Amino acid sequence: METIKLGGVTLGAGKPKICVPLMAFDKDELVRQARAAETLPCQLLEFRADHLEKEGWRDRQALAEMTHAIKEVTQKPLILTIRTADEGGLARMTRTEYYSLLRDLAEDAACEAIDIEPFDTDADFDEERIRFLASCVQEEGKKVIFSNHDFSGTPDVDVMVRRLYIMQELGADIPKIAVMPHSEDDVINLLTAACVMRDEYAKRPFIALSMGELGKETRICGGEFGSCITFASGGASLQMGESAPGQMDAATLDAYICAYYGDKL
Repeated sequence: METIKLGGVTLGAGKPKICVPLMAFDKDELVRQARAAETLPCQLLEFRADHLEKEGWRDRQALAEMTHAIKEVTQKPLILTIRTADEGGLARMTRTEYYSLLRDLAEDAACEAIDIEPFDTDADFDEERIRFLASCVQEEGKKVIFSNHDFSGTPDVDVMVRRLYIMQELGADIPKIAVMPHSEDDVINLLTAACVMRDEYAKRPFIALSMGELGKETRICGGEFGSCITFASGGASLQMGESAPGQMDAATLDAYICAYYGDKL
C-alpha cells in the first residue's frame, strides 16, 4: 500500500493520524476554533462547512475566504467537508448543486483535501461525473477523500469492502467509510472489512470507523486494521464539539493511541 501526503503529514504509515473538526456558525468562531486547535495533539483539521449559519455553505467565495482565514492561524493540513443531510450533515441541496460547488471550491479553497460523497442514498453512483469531479480536485493539487456514512446501521462485510473498493477505483486518494453499530458483532464486522480491504484490495490509505459508544474502540485500534485517520473533538474546554457520535476529545484519544500502539506501528 502506498502512502499519501497531506501537507507534511504522511498517511498510511505509523499510527493513525488524529483529525479534529472545526464546526462554527460564522467566520470569527471558525478562526477561534482553528487557533485553539493549534494547541491540541492532532495532526489534521476538518472544516465542516455545513455547520455555518444561514446556509453559509452555499456561498463559494465566503467558503474559500474562510479556508484562507484558517490557514492564517494554523499550519495543520485542512480537509474541507460539506456534509449533506443524506449522510448525517446539515447541508441540503441537489446532487448537481453539491458537485458543482465542490468543483468550484477545488479552485478557490486553501485546503489539502476535499471530502466528496460519491454515492446517492441508494448507494448508486454516477461514475462519469464522480471521476470528473475527482480529477478537477486533483488537478488543483488537492487530495480527494471519497466518503460514505451509514447512521442507520452496519452493512454486511462484503458490502463495506465493496464500497471502499469502488471509491478507490473511482479515483479517491483516501476512501472512507463510517457506520453505526448496534452490537459488538457490528464493530467486529467493520474491523473485518478493514482487514479484508487492507490485505486484498488497498492500493492507498483508507479510513474505516464504527461510530457511537460501541464503536469507540475503532477510533483507537483502527490503525492496526489499516485505517489511517481517526477523528476526535476539540473538547468541551475549548468549546469544540464532536462531528459524529462516539468521538473522544483529542487529548484523550491521543493518550489511548499512544498507550495502545507503543512501538507497534
